[in-house]
Amino acid sequence: MSFIIKDEYPLTIDVSVTLPDPSETQNFTLYTRALCENTLNNLIKKAPPQSADTELCLSIITGWDGLLNEQQNPIPFHQNELKKLIDHPFIRRAILSAYWKNLYESRQKN
Repeated sequence: MSFIIKDEYPLTIDVSVTLPDPSETQNFTLYTRALCENTLNNLIKKAPPQSADTELCLSIITGWDGLLNEQQNPIPFHQNELKKLIDHPFIRRAILSAYWKNLYESRQKN
């Protein structure tokens, strides 16, 4: 069987977020794009330093499971909802930490 080289691959990651108060951990699943190194570097270089993390999240996240609103209803994936989610620094950091960990662990396994 042949291996097909692509510019991106689907990557599903589990994200654990420690909430600031009270110290509680909540989890959800993100569907992302595992991008090639050059694409990742270009995304980071093009964005202003203060918004590089936000731009990266907007570029890699394609969906989610397990996110609920305050009424316990599932939040459908939409760019506006994604922007609200990553506007919280502690959530954005948890997402990127899980992304980089999964991206490089999957590369080490291959």
